[in-house]
Amino acid sequence: MDPRRAADGSAAATAHDRAMDGPFVAGFDGSDTATAAVWLTTRLANAAGTEVIVADAFIPGRDVAQGLRDIARREGAGLLAVGRTHHGPIGRALADSVPDQLLRHAPCPVLVVPPGRRVTTTVIGVAFDAREASLAALAVAQDLARDIDAQVVLLGVASSRLGLPFDPLAYCDSECRTLHGPPTSALEAECAGGIDLLVAGSRDYGPVQAVVAGSVSRHLAHHAPCPVLVVPRGARARLRAARPTVGAA
Repeated sequence: MDPRRAADGSAAATAHDRAMDGPFVAGFDGSDTATAAVWLTTRLANAAGTEVIVADAFIPGRDVAQGLRDIARREGAGLLAVGRTHHGPIGRALADSVPDQLLRHAPCPVLVVPPGRRVTTTVIGVAFDAREASLAALAVAQDLARDIDAQVVLLGVASSRLGLPFDPLAYCDSECRTLHGPPTSALEAECAGGIDLLVAGSRDYGPVQAVVAGSVSRHLAHHAPCPVLVVPRGARARLRAARPTVGAA
């Protein structure tokens, strides 16, 4: 792995205890999806006031996922981004197996980016059920929305008997959409209808402050038509980090 830092910017912000404190790391293997991941990561990092580390993720004989995790741990990364692709001999270095491994073991939030550059990110959806993991995801989404001037939309999946698992009036500062059907297919379909970025929590077991994605968030990371950010369980989530603002190399 060959992490490359972009040029330093100006003064740093004050540090706080938050889920995405630290530089944002993007794995790069030369593919179009990796380029899209670097582009989006840079945009989010610039908005958050942190630096970007672009890591060379295509080194023969190396475990790509482990290499990216090592960089994330060494740098105290606030986010680890990877492109999602199925095509080409280089693209296989960041194929679904790598995002899947990162979603199981990454030490920080994981952003999985599908093909295609997103010109704007104006609507951030949150897979929400009012449990601890989704509350952490909501906090990250709210901080991110403030940074990039986006709207937060709660996406709740209702059961046929009980309705939504939370009271929408308790979250009246955010739009709430009620979805129906199996959670994976309902959320995936909603992402195709104007959601630019989906934020989801990791499941309710596994190490605190580590991503351990459950079946729903893992499915969405692989299949949603928009980028998916999976947030660690128990995260105290704020986005503004204590590193200088930079642009990508």
